[in-house]
Amino acid sequence: PGLVVGERYFLFLKSYADDKRNKKLGFIPCGVGQKTYRLGDLDELFPVHVQRSKLHIDNGVLVQATDENHLLPTWHFEDRGCDQLIGVTEQEAHAVIRKAINDSVGLGKSVVYSDAPL
Repeated sequence: PGLVVGERYFLFLKSYADDKRNKKLGFIPCGVGQKTYRLGDLDELFPVHVQRSKLHIDNGVLVQATDENHLLPTWHFEDRGCDQLIGVTEQEAHAVIRKAINDSVGLGKSVVYSDAPL
């Protein structure tokens, strides 16, 4: 689903800036065959998932950012006291994600989300 100007969203983004190859090249590459093209700059952020990385904030509550062409299941957070972010307030979502990140760092994990049903 596209983003609507003037609306608020909760986005899950990632960076490729720490990749050693990207640092050496000075940009984010995209390879086609034997050629390397510039996909983006090192300071750019990209959606974790092109469709499910977007949650719409409606009156302070997170709802699925969707349209008739993008009906997708929500992502679930495992063992975090909240099995999904749909229907929770923006502040609650921030707290759940902070806890997931802190817990995952302590366990040596880098991925704090899952799209597997609970």
